[in-house]
Amino acid sequence: MMDYRRFGKTDLTISAFTLGTMRFLHGWDKPCEELPDDSLENCHDVVKTALDAGITLLETAKGYCKSEYLLGRILPTLDTPRDHYHIMTKSPPRETAGE
Repeated sequence: MMDYRRFGKTDLTISAFTLGTMRFLHGWDKPCEELPDDSLENCHDVVKTALDAGITLLETAKGYCKSEYLLGRILPTLDTPRDHYHIMTKSPPRETAGE
């Protein structure tokens, strides 16, 4: 059974475990926009298993090469309603003024 918690100071409730999407099959192969069938199948199987297990937060980042492209292709094909999960993308820290 999955444990759920409030996400930071938001009103969102997310699963205690999240799915990091950094390591899909061929995920780092360039070009990032090229999505081989076996990568799509791997992404589909991993994401479906995670959502079926109750994971509600998918973590990605532009720097993960194919990750965002794969999720963009796979998520609409799943039978999990869009309001049952959240997607979080990360970016490198930025310098603030005065530093």
